[in-house]
Formats: sequence, structure tokens, C-alpha cells
Amino acid sequence: MASTHAISASRMKELVNLYKTAAGYPFLKSMRVVGTEADRVFIQGWWSQRNLEMKTERRFLTNYYLNSDLTLVSTEFPVDCTTELMSSLTHDKRRQAVLRQVKEDTSTKQFIEIWEQSRIVKNYDLAALNVHGDVYTDDSITILSGIPDELSPGQVLWTKGQDVIGVAWRHEPRHLGLVACTNRHSWIFLWKNGEYRKLSPDGHAVHSPRLSPDGSYLVWLQREAGVVPHHNAHALVMRDLRLAEDHIHEIVEVVRTSKEINNGRQFYGIYGRLPNRCWTEDSQYLIFSTPQKMNIVSYIVNLKTKAITEINNDRTSLMVGDVKDNIILFLHTSVNRPTGLIVGRFGSKAVEDGNVYLTSLTPLEFQVFKDIKLEPSDYSYDNDEEINQFNYIYVGPDSGEDKSVPMILIPHGGPHSNFANTFSLDSMFFALAGNKQLIKFIFIKLYLLIY
Repeated sequence: MASTHAISASRMKELVNLYKTAAGYPFLKSMRVVGTEADRVFIQGWWSQRNLEMKTERRFLTNYYLNSDLTLVSTEFPVDCTTELMSSLTHDKRRQAVLRQVKEDTSTKQFIEIWEQSRIVKNYDLAALNVHGDVYTDDSITILSGIPDELSPGQVLWTKGQDVIGVAWRHEPRHLGLVACTNRHSWIFLWKNGEYRKLSPDGHAVHSPRLSPDGSYLVWLQREAGVVPHHNAHALVMRDLRLAEDHIHEIVEVVRTSKEINNGRQFYGIYGRLPNRCWTEDSQYLIFSTPQKMNIVSYIVNLKTKAITEINNDRTSLMVGDVKDNIILFLHTSVNRPTGLIVGRFGSKAVEDGNVYLTSLTPLEFQVFKDIKLEPSDYSYDNDEEINQFNYIYVGPDSGEDKSVPMILIPHGGPHSNFANTFSLDSMFFALAGNKQLIKFIFIKLYLLIY
């Protein structure tokens, strides 16, 4: 008969309290530079936090006001926005539109609210108007005249001339699963005066079209489509919209293993997507983040010289969330560090040395995790195998008596995905409970050699 290990009531209570502690930190969902006028910088951060007693996830908005030198002046109390699906400010910031979803009995209803700075001035019940169904908050479009029937458009944006640029995915052979299977045949397109035109070549999977502030340049990420790893490395390409000819410049190539960039750093390629706003004010530089082995690392790319500069950071992950008027917002995190909001300013010197002065807007204390050790490691086998490298992170108590404790091995789930050094509630709970963990990070670039 298999033995069982009963947990005492006091130990169970201790574990519950540990989980509540680890779950009590908010998660930064998104961030935005709202304005940079009158020697002031106005920033908004949207957060989510578990409410275990109510068994819900609460969302809230926090406003941050900074001086022009990025010193924090004040932080407003968070405002609950759990029922908000999306919101948008007018250019003069005098009015705001809010799409809100509320529960009524067993159904949900959607309302559009129009706010002025001191009051709500309009409230539209979308069901009562009987104009259309629910509003979808993703970045897709249902119908554009002129789009071929076998394509689905999405990730759209407006040009200065009020034309539409977006991504068109081919339906066949699959209609669903785009989140997991990003290697679909797709094209960057321009929709102008009801006419559809391809801007990218055939045979690629494309995404993240981003238009420069002056409207002259369009960049996007692309890679080979078809039977290839689903989340493979991308090339960063650019098109000059002022020119009539179909010429695409490759700014960053698909990196097969690694390459040396500015300041002698190693660069392992581009994965993921570009931030919605990633351009510097002069439309000459792009700022983005991508997984690099265990961490998520941020970079500056000179679009003229194609030079890549890594933004200096410690061994934590630093992710670009928004760029406007050369103000950069970052999400800062690691396995044992809940997410925080950091602000920096782009300058020409950063292109050379990678130094961006960073200011934390959320100086939370993480005393509960101070005794948790985080130890990244790389390992290479001494053999002739084509694949002989991997890396991992050890998470566990920093010290303690010499005894055997359980070890939990968490594989990455590849070959089409990987872990990154970001906050993990489960890992912190097990570490606080006294277990050692080995979180396995197999660098995703290595999969190129497998297929």
C-alpha cells in the first residue's frame, strides 16, 4: 500500500498564507505615455491583481505625474477599471470614451460612455441602440471591401492620409489557432480608396506593422511561413512609403545562432512582436524587446546604419511597453520580482553605450522574496552533438540546514515556446514553501538546428 503524508492543519494554514502573500502583488498589464507638455510627463499604468476572497481578478488604473527630468512628482490613488474593456482619449485630452461591460442578471451588456474632465456627458446602451452586437476589443477588422475573400485582415493602423495598413492572413488550410501557430502565410497590405495592395512578398509570415511618426516609413517583422517552428526568429524589415517602387530594406536579418552587436554584446535574434509605439521622435530609431536566452532584453536599432545596441540592465528582464516623444516605458521583472513600471528617456548617447537612465515609478518592497535565490546558468556538453547547449534558472531558498528537499523540474514546453525570466507566482509559492526548483530554459534559437 502506498504511503500517504498528511499535512497538519497548521502547515496547511501556513501554505495558504504563503500563497496569499505571493498572489498579493499586482501585475502590470499595459502602460502609456499620455502627454509630455508644459515640462510635465503624464503616464498611465494598467494593473491587475487577484482578489482571492472575492475569487475575481481586479483591474485598476494608476496615473503618474513627472517633471521633465523624469523625477516623480505625484502618484494618484488607483482607480478600479475592472468593468472597462477599452478606453481612448481625444488628442486635446479633454474627453475620454470608455467601453464598459456590466452584468445584468444572467447576461452582460455593453455601454459606451463619453467623459469630460469632471463628469460623464453621454452614455450609450449598445443593446438598446440595436445597431450592432458586442464590440470586440482585439485589433481585428471584420469586413473591408476589396479584401480577397480567402484572407482575414487584422493588426490595422491608419496612415496620415487616412488609408489603412494591416496584416492579411490566408484562411486555408486552417481558420483557427493563430495564437499558437503564427507561421501562417500572410501579407502586409495597404487598403486605399477601396483597393487592396500587397506590400510584402509571398512565402512569409508577417506581423507587427508599425508606422513612423512622420508617416514616411513602415517596419514589420517577417519570417518563413509554412512547415517551420511556430515561433521562429524574425527579420526586421522596412519600406519607404514615399517611394513608389516595391523595395524592402532588411534592417535586422534572421539570426541563425548569434551575432556580435555594438559594445561586443551577443544578439540571438528577434522573437515576439514589436510594441505598438516603438519609434523615436525623429523616426530614425526603433526601440523594442525580445527574449534572449533566459532574459527579455531591450534594444535600440539605427534604421540607417542597421546597428543594434543593447540597453544596459542587470540580469533581470526589461521589456519596452511604450515609446512617445523619446520617453520610454519599461516593464521590469524577474522570476522572484513582481512586475514594476520604469521610465527612461532616449538620447543619442544611448545609441553608442546603451545607457538609458531609468527611474522606477513603483518602488515596491519584496521582503517576502529576499531569501529566495535566483541563479541563472548556462551549460554546454563536451561532445560532438549538433545541439549541446542549454540554460536554466535555479530558484530556491538562499540558505538553510543541510537536508534533502523536493526538487521540481519545470520544462519549457517547446520546441515552439520558451520560458523567460519573468515573475512566476507558482515558482515563488513553491520556493517559499521550501522546495528547490530547476526551471529549464532551452534557448529557442537552438530549434533552428533541429528542424
